[in-house]
Amino acid sequence: MLGGFLRNPPLLEHTGSGQFTITNYDARKEYAVFTPTGTLQAGTSVVDGVVNMGSVRGDYKVSYASQPNKGTPFSRLAITYTPYQVEVCTTTGGSCSGMCSGSGSPCGNCCCWGCGPVVSGGLCCCPGNTTCNWETRQRKDSVPAGYTERYGEWVKITNPVVRGVQLVDEEGVVPFSSIGTWEDNYYVSFETPEKTYAQVEPNINEDGTPNEDPAKDWVFDYTILLTFFDEAGDIYLSLNSTDEPEHFVFAKGDGITTFFPQEVEIRNIQGLQKGSWEAVWVAPAEDPHTAEDVNVVKELSGSVG
Repeated sequence: MLGGFLRNPPLLEHTGSGQFTITNYDARKEYAVFTPTGTLQAGTSVVDGVVNMGSVRGDYKVSYASQPNKGTPFSRLAITYTPYQVEVCTTTGGSCSGMCSGSGSPCGNCCCWGCGPVVSGGLCCCPGNTTCNWETRQRKDSVPAGYTERYGEWVKITNPVVRGVQLVDEEGVVPFSSIGTWEDNYYVSFETPEKTYAQVEPNINEDGTPNEDPAKDWVFDYTILLTFFDEAGDIYLSLNSTDEPEHFVFAKGDGITTFFPQEVEIRNIQGLQKGSWEAVWVAPAEDPHTAEDVNVVKELSGSVG
């Protein structure tokens, strides 16, 4: 990940001249502006999620104050111009000749510019003067690749890609982070199929006789299989809602109505590594006589860290 991995890394938006806003600002964290090598940059500040650069320009990054060697890179440049020369000409009018004045002049009391021939080939005026000079003007340069122009400056922001599920809970935690240990109240919630009115007793009794009327009840008639893979694609952790129910908490839905969507909360997963995950909801096959012994109800997948 660009800029080094941070849990819930700062995501920046250019919101003014020399100003950036941390769109996922966490008030519990202290942020600061650093050079690419991790030196605190003087003349800058981060207040309530707003980064103020003042007159400072160049390449920097925003990070937690305690982690100067990581962060979200950005660059701020002044707009540049290239000088070019242009020839500018101006023409001034001439003065009237003596033949153009008085009632006895060949063309009457007139004065025309350009010295064109008039009555009897006479000239009624003298020519004007044209002068030309080279002037230096400024042409704005093209926006550098990767930058955008806004608020009178050029800016490039390299926001990190927040991998995994694109959710942040009320604690500001990105689910399935590979850094640190989950606290008990860190969780990610997925919408999950409702309870169904399903058979909860086998068709055959313990004595081998047929169970003519097996009991039914409102149940989650499936198992959630949650598997984590490392960067090499190898499985290192596999959990399921039947054997490890402490990690799967069903909430909100009542199983009978759909006024509230049924959700399952995945809690307190330890020892995660950078890589990927997948969740599969499986239920018993609708027809036990088929080759398939399970029915896939739902599938989800994503990345970790």
